[in-house]
Amino acid sequence: MGQQAVIRELFIRYAAGKSSVEERAALLAYLQGDPFPEAIPPVEELYVNDRIAPITVAESEAIFQFIVQQPVAAREIPMRPYRWWLRIAAVLLPLVAVSVLLYHYLRAPAMIRYSNTGTEVRVISLADGTRIHLNRHSAIRLAKNYLQQVRCEVWLEGEAFFDIARDANRRFTVHADVLEVSNLGTAFNINTNGGNPVVILNSGAVKVAAMQVSTVRILRPGEAAYFDAGSRALRVQRTDTLYHTAWKYNLLPFRAARLEEVLETIRQHYHIDTIIFKEEGIRGQQFTGYLTSNNLKQALVTLEQVFNLKITQENNQIVVNNKKS
Repeated sequence: MGQQAVIRELFIRYAAGKSSVEERAALLAYLQGDPFPEAIPPVEELYVNDRIAPITVAESEAIFQFIVQQPVAAREIPMRPYRWWLRIAAVLLPLVAVSVLLYHYLRAPAMIRYSNTGTEVRVISLADGTRIHLNRHSAIRLAKNYLQQVRCEVWLEGEAFFDIARDANRRFTVHADVLEVSNLGTAFNINTNGGNPVVILNSGAVKVAAMQVSTVRILRPGEAAYFDAGSRALRVQRTDTLYHTAWKYNLLPFRAARLEEVLETIRQHYHIDTIIFKEEGIRGQQFTGYLTSNNLKQALVTLEQVFNLKITQENNQIVVNNKKS
């Protein structure tokens, strides 16, 4: 009798409850080794119907309840290979992002910044002949090597007047808050103060783009484009270019302004504490014209002569009175 036939007989004897201790030990040793599936007999050979003891309905129900009431152990699902890649990606992605940012940072051109913290307009002359008038409390920055680039980009904070040297091979672009102004050679003013950027064109032509609403307008001389933050619209209208660019000549412009409004502008510009009117009737007198923005004494003398007033400066305050008083 071959080994497989012997094993089959041991299985049958074990199922019938007739195997000896030695036979059960031999069967166990076989199963712990490398068993052949062909040696395991089919179920029909292991049990005969008349060998199975009958079971009552009550016993069957009791067995069923016992099985369903047993706690089910949580199955631990092994990590699939692709989940290991997720873990690796979670570690590598931040490193890759940092590397990309560092790469672009190292490749980014060195920037130069010009600012005006003085009391007069600052004039900046670039190497290509472009002249930039920088208003007080304003600043610009651009790449040091802008002459080597086909696009000169400038970032503006505050107000500046640009007189761009014409260069057909280089486009000049100014980033002013939500606006982007591009041209090849022209003169224009940009003011980003107050939250609603304004572009005023003196000569040439510029393209004004409102980045938030994807709107583009072409300006002609004497036109102004401004971004209305409330309606989120880029609007264009005719304007007085001299009036809006008077600051670059160190002048403060006024048009039908009440005297109290004129002196309030002077107070803020020259950092005066208070304005004192000795007579209330003086406040409402109107003024149209220009006052110097870099000489307080000269500005006050001009107002004295226009309105026949006596204006004095004492202890960082301005006192206004009629000359006859």
